[in-house]
Amino acid sequence: MRQWQQALDSLDAGQDIAWREGRRAPWLFIELDEDDDRCQITIKDYSMSLTTVTVTVPLADAWFDDAYRRLDLVWETWSMTED
Repeated sequence: MRQWQQALDSLDAGQDIAWREGRRAPWLFIELDEDDDRCQITIKDYSMSLTTVTVTVPLADAWFDDAYRRLDLVWETWSMTED
């Protein structure tokens, strides 16, 4: 979850992100559209289905508030430390 927190922080700072790239699990790429409040999300599953899906979605500030709230709930529920 620490890696997701770092990716979320980077995205919130206006940077494109890649999460779980190079692992034996689906990869997530989010590219921000500079002209709009939208982003292009790509999920690649190289290990199982060999499928790639890309969608463009709106990315409002409220999305970040919700994402951080949900992340906080995960940290609280599983009492994870930041080691």
